[in-house]
Amino acid sequence: MNCDSCGYLNGPIAYVQAMGAGTEQYGCPIKHARKMKAIHNRHHKFMEYGDGIDYHRNHEALRRDVADLGGDE
Repeated sequence: MNCDSCGYLNGPIAYVQAMGAGTEQYGCPIKHARKMKAIHNRHHKFMEYGDGIDYHRNHEALRRDVADLGGDE
């Protein structure tokens, strides 16, 4: 019973977290100004807060990098 309920709850939670991380990477891949208590597995790819030069240089490449999520790009 415990394994079934754990899988039933954690599967959708992991799916939603992955979708949120991919959406954030595609739309606004900037690290937060403050340290976050919990970060997703794509956060290490994001640009540093306040680094506008890196943002303009690498934003399109990060958008294309979400293709591993099964998108059309």
